[in-house]
Amino acid sequence: MRIEVRREFVIPYPGSLEDAIAFLRDVTRTLSRVNFIRHLRLERVDVYADLVVDVPFLGEQHLDFHSVLEETPLGAKLNGLEGDGRAWAQVSGDGRAEATADGSRISYDLHVLVFVSLPSSEKWGGKAFEKMAQATAEKAIERMTLEFPRGVTAAIEGASRGEADAPQH
Repeated sequence: MRIEVRREFVIPYPGSLEDAIAFLRDVTRTLSRVNFIRHLRLERVDVYADLVVDVPFLGEQHLDFHSVLEETPLGAKLNGLEGDGRAWAQVSGDGRAEATADGSRISYDLHVLVFVSLPSSEKWGGKAFEKMAQATAEKAIERMTLEFPRGVTAAIEGASRGEADAPQH
């Protein structure tokens, strides 16, 4: 099963353009309050985490992802790498900051690819289950990615109040 979701959004940032760029480049802070990303860690430019999605019929899935962080002139990019095994996620994104009259704003382009290997089904019942699982997984991942802007906004609000990053689950 392969599911791909793209999401674009814009979030106001209360600080300067330079602060917004620094926030984007600090991926552990930027993603610290995104509730479906767990066990986030950064090793130099390599970002590792679990993408957690609750899929009806399949239960809570913990999908490993590995992305490479690349600084850009106006922020940062995550370049998702293909995983291996029976279930994995590829998470990519492009975060750009721009100045506004009252501070700055952050534009995101998020791209999530989820791969889950299901046992092959030869019979009608198995194929029907596969279609139901695919449809419900697509909806679950769509809902999950809609939560992403809320998590980043919470991280921005926490950073503007000088709070430490939220603990990873």
